[in-house]
Amino acid sequence: MRIYTKILVFLSLLTPCAHASKQNDKKPTTISQCLEMDDTAKIFNCFDEVDHLEELQINAVYNKLIDVIKARGEDDRVELLRNAERAWIRFRDNQCKYNVSSEEGPGEAAGAANAICVIQQTQDRRRVLQGMLQDELGRN
Repeated sequence: MRIYTKILVFLSLLTPCAHASKQNDKKPTTISQCLEMDDTAKIFNCFDEVDHLEELQINAVYNKLIDVIKARGEDDRVELLRNAERAWIRFRDNQCKYNVSSEEGPGEAAGAANAICVIQQTQDRRRVLQGMLQDELGRN
């Protein structure tokens, strides 16, 4: 069963009173923590928080990478990286829309699947940028 279909099944079974699990006050940091929430609105708010956290993390790595390259005076490579990052954002968004487009079901399931896809793609890209940063630091 594809991940998006699993999400559809999960959300279709979820009701606001599905379980009375006690939510702790810690902010969620993972998709799985979001899926443990006890209603759909909380799940989507959680996805927003996790996405925001991932954006902060990827931006920190990206900015450090830009700084390292700029410090060498390699402005042409800085511009290439910026262009690559802009292209990657378009790719991520379109890839996730494409992945979700093959799913049938209510809008909530598609929205959840898209949010998960964006978060996962961002995590993957952060790891790529971290590798690039390590390579650049090794060049010094």
